[in-house]
Amino acid sequence: MNTIRLPVQSVWSPDTSLLTSADNQYPGFPLMHINELKLIVYSDGDILKVVPQVLYTPCIMDITMFPVDIQHCELEFESWSFSDNEMILIPRYDEVKFEKYIPNVEWDVSSSSLTPIRRKFTGINDRQIFTSLIATLVIERKPLYYVVNLILPCVMVSILTLVVFCLPSNSPDKLNLSISLMLTLYVFNLLITDLLPPTSTNLPLITVYFLFSMFAIAISVAVTTLVSRIYKKCEVSGRQKPVPRWIKKHVLGKMYVYLLLPKRQHLENDGGSVDFYKHTSEHGQDNIRLKCGRGTQWYKTQ
Repeated sequence: MNTIRLPVQSVWSPDTSLLTSADNQYPGFPLMHINELKLIVYSDGDILKVVPQVLYTPCIMDITMFPVDIQHCELEFESWSFSDNEMILIPRYDEVKFEKYIPNVEWDVSSSSLTPIRRKFTGINDRQIFTSLIATLVIERKPLYYVVNLILPCVMVSILTLVVFCLPSNSPDKLNLSISLMLTLYVFNLLITDLLPPTSTNLPLITVYFLFSMFAIAISVAVTTLVSRIYKKCEVSGRQKPVPRWIKKHVLGKMYVYLLLPKRQHLENDGGSVDFYKHTSEHGQDNIRLKCGRGTQWYKTQ
């Protein structure tokens, strides 16, 4: 006989446990041990102990790049009471074996590693050193589902924001379309919030994009409301009112610099008034456009 199977109670077993366990099933620490198991004892002294268990461990997630994020999860195994003087954990492989791995529809394990670490604990004899095995799993999220169902519809809704300004000012659907687009983006943001774990350490970039899009649409709603109010006011009165002074001062007097618009100036002579626009070219030359009635001509200054 080369092998024999014995109950686990008949053979000494190390108290190897998962230190980073998040399972409340065990009353104390999570031992990798089951009393009903049987061990395989070989004639050369090797003992094979296979423990079928489902392990639960916390994994700190960084969701900044959701849905193309990559997570690093660590599982730390160590003997609870035996130091290196009595038992040493030695990994047989440099990486975790996935012979029985079942592929997941949302995550994909890209790589893994097994690293032994020796350390001391405070309050224990300095000569006692414990060895831990840290299994690191690098898992990558599959983004196809989120790209098709969330990102692409949101991009199309954001593009439709520009269509609002193509509608005439007297159209009642202009304001309704802006508000509908804003509510649509808000619903998308709620869907993203339900999919992500509640955390305040980092903010996903896709959430920042949704917030920026809603902010832009909110500004478009405000501008659309202002333009509609001015249009209705002029339509009811039946006559055109002059532009207020504050608009001339801030919009026509200062914002032309930021909008790269030519500056309008007014000249009066004996033959009447002439409006001209002064524009400086890239080469430093001043171009003047005269506007007299319907005619417009460009002149270069010396």
